[in-house]
Amino acid sequence: MGRELLQAPGWRPARWGAVLLLLVNLIGLNAWAWKEQSALQTRRAAVQGMLTQTFPQVKVVVDAPLQMEREVAALRQATGAASGRDLEAILAALGAALPADRAAGGIEFATGEARVKGLQLSAQEASSLSGQLRGAGYSARLEGDTVLIKQETKQELAP
Repeated sequence: MGRELLQAPGWRPARWGAVLLLLVNLIGLNAWAWKEQSALQTRRAAVQGMLTQTFPQVKVVVDAPLQMEREVAALRQATGAASGRDLEAILAALGAALPADRAAGGIEFATGEARVKGLQLSAQEASSLSGQLRGAGYSARLEGDTVLIKQETKQELAP
Protein backbone atom coordinates (compact mmCIF):
# COMPACT_ATOMS: atom_id res chain seq x y z
CA MET A 1 0.00 0.00 0.00
CA GLY A 2 2.76 2.50 0.95
CA ARG A 3 4.89 1.59 -2.05
CA GLU A 4 1.86 2.03 -4.35
CA LEU A 5 1.20 5.48 -2.85
CA LEU A 6 4.82 6.56 -3.35
CA GLN A 7 5.35 5.13 -6.87
CA ALA A 8 2.00 4.77 -8.65
CA PRO A 9 1.43 7.27 -11.48
CA GLY A 10 -2.17 7.82 -10.35
CA TRP A 11 -0.96 9.28 -7.03
CA ARG A 12 1.49 11.74 -8.64
CA PRO A 13 -0.90 14.76 -8.35
CA ALA A 14 -1.48 13.96 -4.67
CA ARG A 15 2.27 13.75 -4.02
CA TRP A 16 2.89 17.06 -5.80
CA GLY A 17 -0.01 18.61 -3.89
CA ALA A 18 1.42 17.46 -0.56
CA VAL A 19 4.89 18.82 -1.42
CA LEU A 20 3.35 22.12 -2.59
CA LEU A 21 1.28 22.36 0.60
CA LEU A 22 4.40 21.84 2.74
CA LEU A 23 6.33 24.49 0.79
CA VAL A 24 3.49 27.02 1.06
CA ASN A 25 3.28 26.41 4.83
CA LEU A 26 7.04 26.82 5.20
CA ILE A 27 7.02 30.07 3.23
CA GLY A 28 4.03 31.32 5.23
CA LEU A 29 5.68 30.55 8.57
CA ASN A 30 8.87 32.31 7.50
CA ALA A 31 6.89 35.37 6.40
CA TRP A 32 5.02 35.43 9.70
CA ALA A 33 8.26 35.09 11.69
CA TRP A 34 9.81 37.93 9.67
CA LYS A 35 6.77 40.14 10.38
CA GLU A 36 6.86 39.39 14.13
CA GLN A 37 10.62 40.02 14.28
CA SER A 38 10.11 43.34 12.54
CA ALA A 39 7.36 44.33 15.00
CA LEU A 40 9.57 43.36 17.95
CA GLN A 41 12.47 45.43 16.61
CA THR A 42 10.12 48.39 16.13
CA ARG A 43 8.92 48.12 19.75
CA ARG A 44 12.48 47.84 21.05
CA ALA A 45 13.50 50.89 19.02
CA ALA A 46 10.53 52.82 20.44
CA VAL A 47 11.51 51.93 24.02
CA GLN A 48 15.14 52.85 23.37
CA GLY A 49 14.05 56.10 21.75
CA MET A 50 11.89 56.91 24.76
CA LEU A 51 14.85 56.25 27.07
CA THR A 52 17.29 58.44 25.17
CA GLN A 53 14.68 61.17 24.69
CA THR A 54 13.63 61.23 28.35
CA PHE A 55 17.14 60.81 29.74
CA PRO A 56 19.58 62.45 27.29
CA GLN A 57 22.57 61.64 29.53
CA VAL A 58 22.14 57.93 28.64
CA LYS A 59 24.35 57.40 25.61
CA VAL A 60 24.51 53.60 25.33
CA VAL A 61 21.32 51.55 25.61
CA VAL A 62 21.84 47.97 26.75
CA ASP A 63 18.65 47.12 28.66
CA ALA A 64 16.25 50.03 28.21
CA PRO A 65 13.62 49.09 30.85
CA LEU A 66 16.29 48.46 33.50
CA GLN A 67 18.17 51.64 32.61
CA MET A 68 14.91 53.64 32.74
CA GLU A 69 14.14 52.21 36.18
CA ARG A 70 17.62 53.18 37.42
CA GLU A 71 17.35 56.71 36.02
CA VAL A 72 13.94 57.23 37.62
CA ALA A 73 15.30 55.90 40.94
CA ALA A 74 18.23 58.33 40.69
CA LEU A 75 15.84 61.22 40.02
CA ARG A 76 13.65 60.15 42.92
CA GLN A 77 16.68 60.01 45.21
CA ALA A 78 17.96 63.38 44.02
CA THR A 79 14.60 65.03 44.73
CA GLY A 80 14.04 63.21 48.01
CA ALA A 81 10.81 61.56 46.85
CA ALA A 82 9.93 58.23 48.42
CA SER A 83 9.67 55.03 46.43
CA GLY A 84 7.96 51.74 47.15
CA ARG A 85 11.33 50.25 48.12
CA ASP A 86 11.86 52.72 50.99
CA LEU A 87 11.37 51.69 54.61
CA GLU A 88 8.62 54.26 55.15
CA ALA A 89 6.53 52.92 52.26
CA ILE A 90 6.99 49.30 53.35
CA LEU A 91 6.05 50.09 56.95
CA ALA A 92 3.01 52.10 55.83
CA ALA A 93 1.76 49.13 53.79
CA LEU A 94 2.46 46.77 56.69
CA GLY A 95 0.68 49.07 59.16
CA ALA A 96 -2.41 49.18 56.94
CA ALA A 97 -2.50 45.37 56.58
CA LEU A 98 -1.49 44.28 60.10
CA PRO A 99 -4.12 43.48 62.75
CA ALA A 100 -4.45 46.35 65.26
CA ASP A 101 -3.31 44.33 68.29
CA ARG A 102 0.05 43.31 66.77
CA ALA A 103 3.35 45.09 67.35
CA ALA A 104 6.74 44.30 65.91
CA GLY A 105 9.58 43.26 68.18
CA GLY A 106 12.27 44.35 65.73
CA ILE A 107 12.82 45.56 62.19
CA GLU A 108 15.77 44.92 59.89
CA PHE A 109 15.90 46.84 56.62
CA ALA A 110 18.26 46.24 53.71
CA THR A 111 17.90 47.65 50.19
CA GLY A 112 14.22 47.29 49.46
CA GLU A 113 13.28 44.55 51.89
CA ALA A 114 12.23 44.62 55.52
CA ARG A 115 12.33 41.77 58.04
CA VAL A 116 9.77 42.39 60.76
CA LYS A 117 10.30 40.18 63.81
CA GLY A 118 8.10 39.17 66.71
CA LEU A 119 4.65 39.48 65.13
CA GLN A 120 3.46 35.97 66.20
CA LEU A 121 0.92 35.61 63.37
CA SER A 122 -1.32 32.58 62.91
CA ALA A 123 -1.43 30.90 59.50
CA GLN A 124 -4.74 32.59 58.69
CA GLU A 125 -3.43 36.04 59.74
CA ALA A 126 -0.24 35.50 57.72
CA SER A 127 -2.28 34.54 54.66
CA SER A 128 -4.52 37.59 55.07
CA LEU A 129 -1.48 39.85 55.58
CA SER A 130 0.18 38.43 52.47
CA GLY A 131 -2.94 38.99 50.38
CA GLN A 132 -3.38 42.59 51.55
CA LEU A 133 0.29 43.39 50.95
CA ARG A 134 0.12 41.79 47.48
CA GLY A 135 -2.72 44.20 46.71
CA ALA A 136 -0.42 47.07 47.72
CA GLY A 137 2.38 45.80 45.46
CA TYR A 138 4.46 43.92 48.03
CA SER A 139 5.25 40.27 48.61
CA ALA A 140 5.30 38.88 52.14
CA ARG A 141 6.80 35.60 53.28
CA LEU A 142 6.51 34.20 56.80
CA GLU A 143 9.70 32.69 58.23
CA GLY A 144 8.89 31.56 61.78
CA ASP A 145 7.97 34.71 63.70
CA THR A 146 9.62 36.93 61.06
CA VAL A 147 7.83 38.39 58.06
CA LEU A 148 9.97 39.25 55.02
CA ILE A 149 8.40 42.08 52.98
CA LYS A 150 9.66 43.45 49.68
CA GLN A 151 8.26 45.22 46.68
CA GLU A 152 7.16 42.90 43.89
CA THR A 153 9.38 43.20 40.84
CA LYS A 154 8.17 44.02 37.35
CA GLN A 155 10.47 41.60 35.54
CA GLU A 156 7.50 40.07 33.68
CA LEU A 157 7.31 43.08 31.46
CA ALA A 158 9.21 42.69 28.25
CA PRO A 159 9.94 45.27 25.57
